[in-house]
Amino acid sequence: ISVPNSQATPTIYFRKQLRQKKEKKEKKKKESMEDYCRTSSKSSWPELVGVKGEVAAEIIMRENGKVVAIIVKEGFEVTMDYRCDRVWVWVDHHGIVKYTPRIG
Repeated sequence: ISVPNSQATPTIYFRKQLRQKKEKKEKKKKESMEDYCRTSSKSSWPELVGVKGEVAAEIIMRENGKVVAIIVKEGFEVTMDYRCDRVWVWVDHHGIVKYTPRIG
């Protein structure tokens, strides 16, 4: 095994290589997610307020094929992380969309 720096031990050298590989992979993953999130597709649907939740979810997924529409009953808790591939469809106790569905 050839180690470029005669002062470094092979273990330290390989740890550095592994760390650099991991950082490069993470950077590539982040860049691909940013590309994925950039979209010219629709990102909010104010016209669906007052529509049945199931119908709204179908329309959302048809108009923007990169997202999954998830119906959530008002008052339920959801994760607060931002995801560009998800749309929360908030419905009241009758199943009617209460708020503007938007990516997030």
